[in-house]
Amino acid sequence: MKETSLVLMSRIKVYLLVVLMAFIMAALSSCGDDDDGDSTPMNPTLVEAAQSEGLTTLLDAVTAADLGSTLLGAEAITVFAPNNQAFENLLDGLTLPQYIARIGGVGNLAEVLGFHVVPGVIFSGDLAEGEQRPATLTAGEQQLTVIRSGNSVSVRDTEGNTYDVVEANIPIDNGVIHVIEGVLIPELTVPTVTEAVVADPNLSSLETAIGAVDGLGAILDGLESFTVFAPNDPAFTNLAQNAGAANVTELAGILGDDLSEVLTFHVIDEGVFFSDQLAEEPQFVTTLAGEQLTINRSGSTVTVTDTQGNNFTVTMADIAVEEGVVHVIDGVLQPSLPLSLTLQLNPDLSILREALEATDLDDVVASAGGNGLTIFAPDNDAFVGLLGLIGQQQLTDIPVGVLERVLLYHVVGGTVTSNDLTSMLSTSLARQDNAAEFEQLMIDTSDGVRINGEAGASVSDADNSATNGVVHIIDNVLAPPLEASIVNTIVEPAYFNVNFTTLTAAVTTAGLLPTLTGDTDYTLFAPDNAAFDALIADLPDISAPADLLVAEQRDRLIGILQYHVVNGRVFGNQLTREATTLNGDFYVSDNDNGVFINGSTQITAATLEGGDLVYDNGVVHLINRTLSPAADNVVQIAIAASGPGEGAEFGQLVAALTAVQNNTTSDILNVLQGDGPFTVFAPTDAAFQALYDQLPDSDSDGDNDLADLVAAVSGDYDRIATVLQYHVLGSRVFSTDIPNELDGNPSVTLTPLAGGTFILDQNLTIEATDGELSLGLPNANIILDNINILGTNGVIHAIDQVILP
Repeated sequence: MKETSLVLMSRIKVYLLVVLMAFIMAALSSCGDDDDGDSTPMNPTLVEAAQSEGLTTLLDAVTAADLGSTLLGAEAITVFAPNNQAFENLLDGLTLPQYIARIGGVGNLAEVLGFHVVPGVIFSGDLAEGEQRPATLTAGEQQLTVIRSGNSVSVRDTEGNTYDVVEANIPIDNGVIHVIEGVLIPELTVPTVTEAVVADPNLSSLETAIGAVDGLGAILDGLESFTVFAPNDPAFTNLAQNAGAANVTELAGILGDDLSEVLTFHVIDEGVFFSDQLAEEPQFVTTLAGEQLTINRSGSTVTVTDTQGNNFTVTMADIAVEEGVVHVIDGVLQPSLPLSLTLQLNPDLSILREALEATDLDDVVASAGGNGLTIFAPDNDAFVGLLGLIGQQQLTDIPVGVLERVLLYHVVGGTVTSNDLTSMLSTSLARQDNAAEFEQLMIDTSDGVRINGEAGASVSDADNSATNGVVHIIDNVLAPPLEASIVNTIVEPAYFNVNFTTLTAAVTTAGLLPTLTGDTDYTLFAPDNAAFDALIADLPDISAPADLLVAEQRDRLIGILQYHVVNGRVFGNQLTREATTLNGDFYVSDNDNGVFINGSTQITAATLEGGDLVYDNGVVHLINRTLSPAADNVVQIAIAASGPGEGAEFGQLVAALTAVQNNTTSDILNVLQGDGPFTVFAPTDAAFQALYDQLPDSDSDGDNDLADLVAAVSGDYDRIATVLQYHVLGSRVFSTDIPNELDGNPSVTLTPLAGGTFILDQNLTIEATDGELSLGLPNANIILDNINILGTNGVIHAIDQVILP
């Protein structure tokens, strides 16, 4: 017994020694830890544990809900974590963003995830047998039902769904995770449709538009079982730009009362259509606006088509709202609107809108009532093609009357849809030339819809419906018969240009349009409106172009216009000194300042072969002054200007010529009425008076006049005849025949009928060839206001001094 006690005591000592050594080792180890830090293994974070367990969808959801920092920073939590299969069962083919939208947004996703989190750390062994209802991290601290039955734990949500814990007690640094096989659903509150719009930053324009219609928000929130297609901000921006508005507020002002129709056209008030519930075939649904909308689904892509044929795509589907669903789309759907708005909101018709405004026909379209109007609307490319065809840069180049007539040719009374169109004649609103009947459109439906045959247009987009008509978009601008006959003829550049309206009216009044648009080749020298205004100023009996464009002036107009037309094609490099027109000859001068006709009219655009102004029946040159054919010879012109008037007064010149004719054998007066050609430097009455004032008053009558000149030469009328002949050339010389400085010889030496020579320089000053002109008078100058006066047998230049050889 004693030995046994000793053995026992010995074993106890050894045991105590072992314990002591363990304690010392632990102490030493503890001292080492004090130096190196706590070596106890740290539990993983929630994120690390979820990654380790493969809970990737849960992590995606936490990230989407922006809950990561909240959960990681919580003091103590218990997470019932759905595994990937749980989320796959929940999504049932949806993407996570689609699911978020379907439950009402990210806020509700946070509620779903929060319903899986209980404050505090609860290991499965801590649970009492049976049910317990801990609060969760939801906004309303909704309670989760946790059930323990022996070693089994399950959880139940607010909808009665019960899921088992398939892996329990995974420690994390601030709690514990239990993996479950389903996603728990709390009680969720989805927003109203207006709340969803306000909450989405991409729908701010829609929010503004809804707010612009009194009571519309309340109507939308009061609907039951509805679907909304919500245009995003870029959609409204595009529509505003199409309408010429700077923003949605301006757009709302343009739409006016029709804004309500536009917005309610985006609402289906009978049925909730989630995207995955749509059949893969067109669905025709009636909107809150009372018109049909077409929904198309192809796979996961959903599009909607409005009354104008516009197709827009759903960019975010299935946003759950109270009693309904919202789908975000990339365009604003258009119901049937008034014609004016239908045109204004279509970006392909912006040039047509400009044309309607320029002609005030926009008022006609806006006020269309009764059976409405049918508009065959040329698109922008069609108008660009028209401008190119007629050689104009922009719509404002075309005369308003012409543009109005062309536009009316595209309008038919009544509403004629594509189903109503057959191969037929349709009456437009454009009148024929006699203004008694309307022009006809020839419709051919044998292959699509074609108007006016090969030279016409095809309907590219039919049946854009409007409340007061219909719009069919076409690919070409239709030309009424008159305009079609003018295109590609020498009349075209004047007829379609606002700067040549007087010429066009003159040609029409004179009845020359058939001649100038026929098959015979002509060369037309075309004066613009300013050129005609200058002509009017030179005609004493005409005060305005309108006075010339009347039936009583027809013969006069014919004569003037024919003087601008040459037979055949004469290009700029083929012009010769003398050209024969349909009403006499004109004369061409070419110097470094340009090319001139009859000395005063410049050719501002001389067309070469292959140039822009070459047409099927000839060529056109542009001129800056209207040509007027000569009616009188140089003597008749001088006699007509013998009395007081606004122009040059040649009474003394005529008196001197008559005196010489009556008192000498000289036949100068008759000669100057012959064939010529002559150039007469005609001193005005003021020029003769300046000469007379240098002479003694021979008859003491107090006036210096022709009698004093006769006395000064002792009655020698032959000497006066010589003086007069010194003012006449035996050729036709215009001011533009004088060389200029660029020619290197800025003057010309001329030989008058009296013999000898004098010099005419580029300043139109007449100088003696050697020395000065006699009597101490200054050199003579051509008076610019009375230069290049054309006669049938020559040209007259008024001068301010009598030339004395």
